[in-house]
Amino acid sequence: MHRTGRPPAWALGAVAWLRTTFPTLPRDLVPWLWWVSGCVVLLLVVPMLLMRTVGGVGPRETGLRVKGTGRDARLYALLFVVFLPVVWLASRRDDFQWTYPFYPRPPAKAGGDWVAFEAAYFVQFLCVEWFFRGFMVLGLKPRLGRAAVLVMLAPYCMIHFHKPMPEAFGAIGAGLVLGSLSYRTGTIVWGWFLHYGVALTMDLLSLSQSGRL
Repeated sequence: MHRTGRPPAWALGAVAWLRTTFPTLPRDLVPWLWWVSGCVVLLLVVPMLLMRTVGGVGPRETGLRVKGTGRDARLYALLFVVFLPVVWLASRRDDFQWTYPFYPRPPAKAGGDWVAFEAAYFVQFLCVEWFFRGFMVLGLKPRLGRAAVLVMLAPYCMIHFHKPMPEAFGAIGAGLVLGSLSYRTGTIVWGWFLHYGVALTMDLLSLSQSGRL
């Protein structure tokens, strides 16, 4: 931000380009698309290039692989089933209904623009899972062993500070589970699907509970 409080010229130019290129793009959706773009650059592209150039480590070695991990998918599917009742109970709380989905904000109903948001949201979860469970857990595994999971846990919990309190505390357990699983399986792909599956279920239930679906 400039001292005048206005966004920098490059940000205003980027928003103007988006609106010109996609004239039907809802105004309120634009910030969320930039948020996801920032996640792609800062949580995926930059650390991936760093791992490759400095450590000589490729994406497969930090969790972007599915070959040989098919049996592990069943465990993640079981975890999704276990989480469903918890998600359903949380979706009945007012604080979760006002938090999720991030777009559109209450009292607007979900439409085609919400589907576009969810597609971008799906990509955002890839960035989050790879950065915390791939870059941090699997990247630090050769040096720190299982302690890499604990190193990852602190910053992962910090990104949940603005969430409803039950979710902020739940991030401790979720981070330990997902971190331990990626440590054992060597992949973040199934954790990505699980994480987004839970988030999408929360969005759908929240919309339904608040009469916006």
